[in-house]
Amino acid sequence: IAYGFQLKSISAYGASFVFSSNEVLHFDTQVSSDCGPISTVAATAGCFIIGRYDGSVCCFRLGLVKDASAFMYELKDGATFGRLWGIMSRGRFAASVKDLVVSDIHGKKIIFVLHSDGTLQIWDLHCRSKLFSQSLGDQGIASRLWIGPPIADSSLIYLAIFHEAAMGPNMHGISICSLYFRTGERFSLSLDSSMQYIPLSEGTVIDVKFSSKKIWILKENALLEWDLQNAIVNAEERKWYSLQEAFIAEQLFLNSEHGLDDLYQAASSIFPSSEAEVVGVVSSIFLRRLLHPAVHDSIALRSTLEGFRKEWSDYEFQALTVDGVRREILLLIEQEAVCGSSFSAFKCWKEFCAKYFDTWCKTNGVFGLLVDALGGAVGLIRANTISLFRSLADIELLMYGNFEELQDFPEFGFDASNDGFQHEIL
Repeated sequence: IAYGFQLKSISAYGASFVFSSNEVLHFDTQVSSDCGPISTVAATAGCFIIGRYDGSVCCFRLGLVKDASAFMYELKDGATFGRLWGIMSRGRFAASVKDLVVSDIHGKKIIFVLHSDGTLQIWDLHCRSKLFSQSLGDQGIASRLWIGPPIADSSLIYLAIFHEAAMGPNMHGISICSLYFRTGERFSLSLDSSMQYIPLSEGTVIDVKFSSKKIWILKENALLEWDLQNAIVNAEERKWYSLQEAFIAEQLFLNSEHGLDDLYQAASSIFPSSEAEVVGVVSSIFLRRLLHPAVHDSIALRSTLEGFRKEWSDYEFQALTVDGVRREILLLIEQEAVCGSSFSAFKCWKEFCAKYFDTWCKTNGVFGLLVDALGGAVGLIRANTISLFRSLADIELLMYGNFEELQDFPEFGFDASNDGFQHEIL
């Protein structure tokens, strides 16, 4: 079952908004008993597109028929394209559909279809005709497709195809293709014979974005940038932007196997005869780092504390001041530590920070990229924030997020009440 929602201006929506029944459209995508499983989907205004494991591509034109939820047709060579709520007789399809992308090129809605065998097919959605079909070579299993914006002055569109196991079990890569389009009496497409390849050793590719001159590849642990103006894209000649996860892991001593042990040894050597002094120093360091604006996240912190059998109502937790949060964390460490032992308290801090980091990563997952080609900035969309990458910095910068609870952090140089505040290093 697929659902479509009639959207209004964003100003019409608020917290706990409920769609009325006439604003929600639902329809069954299994219009025939011989429909294969769905492998991927895409959508554009008024049209829902399905790719299946049997290689077929079905389009549902929403709202065109008065007494039906959708009108379905298949994209297939030939003069007959389908009928209402039925599938035309099937011929032999290509390999399974791995990805679908809809793009607007010179006023035309174009569907890019990537098949698992590396075949790229391009269709005109309005005319239901195939514009292009070609194998992109054997670089491994083709699984994702990204399309850049049309570059009008050169009639060029960049394509990126992600290949799994291209050079081995853990060696993936992205192929960059140049697709040229010609307008006029007859719209046509042609693929440049040269193809550039970027090997990627490890890490999941989450998103890819293009501008007229650059490509950005978002992985689960970094953002990579290459200049497309070079004749050859050298895998080594790229800019590397660290994500916030790397900063938080470093702040909480999680990057180094011996970092936490060195901290405890240093505190113990300064106060060799006082367990309480050692606990105080270690706790002070961890608290400052946990409550740093670039590390602190109220959702992750609450979830971590509740994992140690401490629960609050929403009102109680939101009413906590920064000093109140400090007291709650210190009280938890004291309760978990054995007989006030500094080493036991240190182990509790180590466990607490590891759980907090794991929770932070789950509640602040990375979703995708937004590119401002003119300003040279790239936006990173997370579950609770939007961050920025700029060419003059190699780190993620906060642009917008939920830090209302951090109104009194003068010791960190962070003043959220300052009207001139725009961003903070993450």
